[in-house]
Amino acid sequence: PFEPIQWLKESGFGAVRVPTAFRGDGVSQKQLFQLLTELAKADSNVVQALRGHFAFVEDRLNAHKTVSQTLWFQRFVAGDLVGNAWTEIGQVEIGDVITRITAQKDGKLVVNGKKYYSTGTIFADWIDLFAYDETTEQHVIAAISTHSSGVVVKDDWDGFGQRTTGSGTLNIKHVEIERDHILPFQDRFKYQTAFYQVVHLATLTGIAQNAVETFTEEVRDRTR
Repeated sequence: PFEPIQWLKESGFGAVRVPTAFRGDGVSQKQLFQLLTELAKADSNVVQALRGHFAFVEDRLNAHKTVSQTLWFQRFVAGDLVGNAWTEIGQVEIGDVITRITAQKDGKLVVNGKKYYSTGTIFADWIDLFAYDETTEQHVIAAISTHSSGVVVKDDWDGFGQRTTGSGTLNIKHVEIERDHILPFQDRFKYQTAFYQVVHLATLTGIAQNAVETFTEEVRDRTR
């Protein structure tokens, strides 16, 4: 759904949680979930595709309490969306991650790795990428641009559901990253798991409301 997501970008939907002082809408969490429910009535896949974006926005909102997030807020207001890329498959130990940040001889930092189930990334401008920073020996979120050289997003998702959520494979090869785009995972907003799950619940609620509405219309038109 590239076109519907573009409509949402142009309407500023990705910035509804950004404070009004930064030209966002400043909506509450409750209002956000109400909006996502309404959107899910129209297309539940679109909400799922934007799940990672709103989680990243929520994280930046929390970070704003201690560190300026003006640049990220400006990006969101300009229409930038963030995709999700955390999951790896294969010989990965629990708690480990193959995607790595390393330093080159010239001192520049680069990211290398491969992600699966990268929901929403094919529609996004940035990637919320879970990685391990070998230079600091800690798990981090690497915020990288989808427009960077070395970023390849594949539309190869073939699961039984979420056919249009952009949950394909992501390849990252020697992608340069600035230190201020590397966010320690230990600083991630603490209620993220609950937040992700409430987005799911909003999606399911929209699906249910749409089903009731559709069923009601069909029953009303029956003559026997």
